[in-house]
Amino acid sequence: MAEAASRDLAGDEDFAGLRAYAPGMALKHMAWKVLARGGEAAVQSYAGETGEPQWLDWDLLGGLPPEERLSQLCLWVIDGDAQRRPYGLRLPGREIGPAAGAPHRRACLRALASFGGADPGLSRRPP
Repeated sequence: MAEAASRDLAGDEDFAGLRAYAPGMALKHMAWKVLARGGEAAVQSYAGETGEPQWLDWDLLGGLPPEERLSQLCLWVIDGDAQRRPYGLRLPGREIGPAAGAPHRRACLRALASFGGADPGLSRRPP
């Protein structure tokens, strides 16, 4: 528990995504908006906390409508790219491993843009 708490105190300057909440994690990093929208309890992680890759994960945004999840993931991809840090993207049925740079950003944004094309719950509204 102390190890998790000490990791939560490091690297406050660079947001790196969300991870599942576990008892003992610092509440100052709680993703309150996600929780308020009915999502799973999650904490914001920051670059430099651990040597593990940062994952932008569809499942951590549970409770949000699909379009809001896609929007949030898109924002995190753009932020990750701007900060030049490696990140991975997890969507239902698809995973793009951690990397950095323009080709990785394009691959992640394409995956988000094409996600749910065959899913009637994500179909576009008529013009």
